[in-house]
Amino acid sequence: MSRNRIAVATLFSIAVFVISTLTLAGCAKNPHAPASISGSVSFNGQPIKAGSMKFHTAQGVAYDAQLTGDGTYSATDIPEGELVVTVETESISPHKKGPKGAEAAMRAKAGITQPPPAGMAAPVDPSAFYIKLPEKYNNPKTSPLTVTVKSGRQVHDVKLE
Repeated sequence: MSRNRIAVATLFSIAVFVISTLTLAGCAKNPHAPASISGSVSFNGQPIKAGSMKFHTAQGVAYDAQLTGDGTYSATDIPEGELVVTVETESISPHKKGPKGAEAAMRAKAGITQPPPAGMAAPVDPSAFYIKLPEKYNNPKTSPLTVTVKSGRQVHDVKLE
C-alpha cells in the first residue's frame, strides 16, 4: 500500500470513530434529568388540545411538555422529584391582541401571499382549541398542580378544575 492510501485509510478510520462517538453521545440520556412523563391533560373533563405546559423544579428551572391535538402531553429529560405543573392557553386565545404596525402588515402580507403547498391543507388554527383556564394554573407560585417524578418513564394524567 502506498503512503497516500495508508494516510487516507487512517483519516477515514478516525473520521468514522469521531462520528460514531458523537452519535452515541447524542443518544445518551441526560444524567441530571433521567425521567420522561406523559399523560392526558384536561379542564373540567374537557381535553386541553393546545397551549403550553411546564414542569418546574424548586430551583425555578422549567421543563417544557408538548401538548397534542388529542389532549395528551409528553416531556422527556426532566429531573426526578416534586415538580410544580403549569398549564396556559392564553397564548392561543382568539381574543389575544396581535402584533401592530409594520409587523402586523408583514404577517398579513405573508398570510395572503403564501398559501399552503399544493395538496396540503391549511394549518389548523390553534385558537380553535382555546379553553379559558383560571390564571392560577399559569403561575408556578400559585398552581396547585404537582407531580412526583421518578427515574424512567411514567404516566400521569393532569386534571384541572
